[in-house]
Amino acid sequence: MQSRHSLLDLFSTFLNLSDDRAQGWLTDGRLHRHMQQHLDQNASAAEDFWVVYWHRYWQQVGPEDRVRSRISEGHLSAYLQETCYWSVQRAMPKTGSGQVQLSDCFQVAIAQMPKLLRKFDSSQRPSLKAYAHRAFENFVRDHLRQRQEADCCSDWGLLIKVSRKRLSEALKQSGMAATDCDRVILAWSCFEELYLPTKVAGLRQTKSPDVETWQTIADAYDRQRTSLQPPAPAMAPAQLERDLLQAAKQVRTLLYPPLKSLNLPKGNDIPGEIQDDLPASEQDSLLSSLIQQEDLDERQQQQQQMQAFLITTIATLGRQAQELLTLYYGQRLKQQQIAQHLNIQQYTVSRQLSKAREILLLRLVQWANQTWHISADSNVVASISTLLEDWLQYHYELASADTTSLEGS
Repeated sequence: MQSRHSLLDLFSTFLNLSDDRAQGWLTDGRLHRHMQQHLDQNASAAEDFWVVYWHRYWQQVGPEDRVRSRISEGHLSAYLQETCYWSVQRAMPKTGSGQVQLSDCFQVAIAQMPKLLRKFDSSQRPSLKAYAHRAFENFVRDHLRQRQEADCCSDWGLLIKVSRKRLSEALKQSGMAATDCDRVILAWSCFEELYLPTKVAGLRQTKSPDVETWQTIADAYDRQRTSLQPPAPAMAPAQLERDLLQAAKQVRTLLYPPLKSLNLPKGNDIPGEIQDDLPASEQDSLLSSLIQQEDLDERQQQQQQMQAFLITTIATLGRQAQELLTLYYGQRLKQQQIAQHLNIQQYTVSRQLSKAREILLLRLVQWANQTWHISADSNVVASISTLLEDWLQYHYELASADTTSLEGS
C-alpha cells in the first residue's frame, strides 16, 4: 500500500480493495473539490488542525443536516482508511478459511464512523488515528463474535439466546409499529419461558416446538395479551410461529447490517449523488469561529511535550522491555507469537509488558502532576492510562511504518 502524503489526498481518497488486497487509492471528486476550497482558505494549517476541524464541524452540524454531516464524516473516513485497514488485519482471525473476508470486515468497521466520532474527544486524546485503531479493532471483533453466534444458531436457538433489548432493537430497526413490537415481544417471552426454560446443551441447534408446545405458548400469550396497551389481538399457534420466525430474521439483519456506499444515487430517476447537493462553500468566518488557532497551538505543544517525555522514559527501560513494546505495538504480534519469537514463556511476556506499562503510567502521572498540576485521582489516572495506551499504539505504528518505508526505498 502506497502511503498518502498530501493533505488533499489524506482527506479525499479512499482505499481500493480488490481480492482482499489494497490496490491503490480512489479519489472522491466532491470531497476533493471541497477540501481544496478549504486548503485555499487556510494553506498553512497542518494535518492535526484539519482532523480537529472536521471533527468539530461534524459535531456542530449534527445528524439533522445530513448533507453537511456526510461531507465532514466523509473527510474523516478518508483520513482513517489506512488505520482501518491495519486494524482489520490485526483483528481478523488468522484461519485462512476464506469464510471471513477482509473487505467485508473493513466495511463493517468503517460503517461505525458515526459511533467512533461521537466518542472521540479531540481535547484529551493524542490523535484520532490512535483512538480509531483500537475502536476499529473492537468493532471487527464484536462483529465476528456476533456473526459466529448467529451462524451457529438455528432460528429457534437464536430466539432463545437473544436478549429482550436486542430483540426490541431489531424489531424497531425493521420499521415495525410500537404496538406490533410489544405483541411480538410478548409472544417471544412466552416462547422463551415455556419451550426451554433452562439452558441445556445443544441450545444453538434447537428445533421448532411441537404442536402441543405451540398450543401451550398460544394459551400463555392469550392470557397476557390484555395487559398490553392497547390489548393485543388473539393469535393462533401458526401465526405466533410465523411472527417469531420473522423476528429471528430481523435479529439476523441486525447482526448483519446492510452496507451502503457513501456515494448513493439520489433515486427517483434524479441524476447525481446525494452529496452533490452540498453548497459550494461555507461562510468565510467558519474557520475562525469553529476553531481558535491559539487553542490548537497550545494543545499541540502539550502533546509534543508529553511525547518527548514518553520517548525519553522508554529509553530508560531495559532492552528486553523496549523490544517487547516494539513487537507488541509496532509489529502487532500477540503475546504467544512474541513468546515464540523470543523463546520465552508467554506468562513472562505478559508480566513484563504489564510491568513496562505500569512504569510508564506511574512516571507519566507524576510528570503530568509536576508539569500541568493535574491531581492524580482515580479518574485522572484512568484517563491517563487510556491516553498512554493510545499513544503507544500510535508511536510504535508510526515507527514501524517509517522503518518499512526506509526498507522499501
